[in-house]
Amino acid sequence: MTAPDMAPSPWIEARARVDAATSITPETRRLHRRIVSVVWLGLRSGRSSRGSAVWRALPYSATTLRQHIEGLWLAGMSWDNYGDWHIDHVTPQAMLPIGYVGDANFQRLWALSNLRPLWAAENLAKGANPSASSAGGAPRWGCFSGPGGGLRS
Repeated sequence: MTAPDMAPSPWIEARARVDAATSITPETRRLHRRIVSVVWLGLRSGRSSRGSAVWRALPYSATTLRQHIEGLWLAGMSWDNYGDWHIDHVTPQAMLPIGYVGDANFQRLWALSNLRPLWAAENLAKGANPSASSAGGAPRWGCFSGPGGGLRS
């Protein structure tokens, strides 16, 4: 299949819908991607680079985040099938635009209480729709799927 014949991925289409329906600017999207990359590298390695502005601004370590997510896994979730599930922002990034690492919205968006695992299909289907809910009935919004749509450790 040649590049012009390739259809956009569901993740890219979902991101485009969210961006179009909200006030997420290209600058905010780039900042979020940088933050996601740093957090994902910490999750993969189990170490937070304290030299990183992102990890210095967060009140927890990569190990603590990893344990938090593992404690909330639904049946069938593991790091081996990451990409089939995402780390979901309960309050979506569209509702908490970040101006810089460490600002109040950054702290709310990346608080452990705002992060939990969610199956990718459900997360992509709902985008940043605040009326969407998970199978358990608890509202879930946003998306953290890792750089490249989900790397496996």
